[in-house]
Amino acid sequence: MKYAHLERFRVSLTTVSPVYIGASNAEKLSKRECIFDRNNGILYIPDLPQLIEAIEKKGRLNDFETFLLQEQSQQGDRVTLRDFLRNINLPLQPDAPWVRYRLQTASAEYTAFNTINCFIKNAQGQPYIPGSSIKGAIRTALLAARSREEDLLRMTQNAEMNPKNKWPGPEEYPLRSLRFITEERKRNDAVNDLLRAVQISDSSPFSLDSLVVCKKLELSSNGEVHGDTQGARTGRSSPPLYRECLLPEEETHFYITIDNNIARGLLSLDQITQALEAWFALQRKRYDDQFQWDTVPLHGMDCPGIPIILGGGVGFQSKSLVYKLADPEKTRAAVHAILKAQFYKTYKSYADDPAPYRMKIAQIGQRYYPMGRCALQVEES
Repeated sequence: MKYAHLERFRVSLTTVSPVYIGASNAEKLSKRECIFDRNNGILYIPDLPQLIEAIEKKGRLNDFETFLLQEQSQQGDRVTLRDFLRNINLPLQPDAPWVRYRLQTASAEYTAFNTINCFIKNAQGQPYIPGSSIKGAIRTALLAARSREEDLLRMTQNAEMNPKNKWPGPEEYPLRSLRFITEERKRNDAVNDLLRAVQISDSSPFSLDSLVVCKKLELSSNGEVHGDTQGARTGRSSPPLYRECLLPEEETHFYITIDNNIARGLLSLDQITQALEAWFALQRKRYDDQFQWDTVPLHGMDCPGIPIILGGGVGFQSKSLVYKLADPEKTRAAVHAILKAQFYKTYKSYADDPAPYRMKIAQIGQRYYPMGRCALQVEES
């Protein structure tokens, strides 16, 4: 829909595989903040004010404060919220008013003692996809589409020489094309960024039933599935990582608005969709096809629509322009050098092992999925 110089598009988004976008405050659920029913594999997440009210009616509020504040070593390693509630004669009832929502656990290995990284939620406690996550994925695709080989080589060399700079400045230059240049501003100033012309709304919220608890897994290039790989690589014992993820086949929508007064004909919705499709196709060729994922097999590898990869735990390849280098061998060497330099403790055991290392995946039931794959469809304009 056009409003003078503004073009607004309603876009539907369907998750093709599990999607994880972490809460901005790095919120986690511990064994003192949820109740696990191992009989049906369901986690019950309490509404804290309502739970406190129920505990207060029992006259045990001071005991609850003590339970929350005591050190782990004092309480013992196996004391949970469910244990405490049972001790004060407030047993779990699935329909209790203090149960805020419930989560299905996708992994049979989950126990009441695993911490869960929470999905981002709005002020009403509903999961959603931030517009900034969508815009970031679009930015990467547009950069890949507009970057020249010499730009990529310079960026890669800079990353290898300065491994702590995870996002070297020169990789942003291909989008600095608006040329709002004054004597005070340089040509590559962020004020000239083409993405200033694009506004993306947050998605409409999902229901809490759209969430599932997934364990972090990785697929090696020979088709083997691995669990706690970070602990194995570093020689440290680390617990498995669990996340709240959106289930596959969940739907939402958001809006893209393009300001043509700023874009000046340099950017359109067609260019955005073409960039996303080209970037996804490149990842399939340079990354996905290096794995024997057809032997697992993985579901959700293809996105029926305009493909986009969102969220955390999706892997280095979805956000790195290094994969756009023309020479595949040069790409593998560059990825190896950058990962080794930036994450030495994690990747030191791969000193002689060429990239792509391992694909980030999740398991739901008997199915394995890559992380973060979604399909877009422009519904109206």
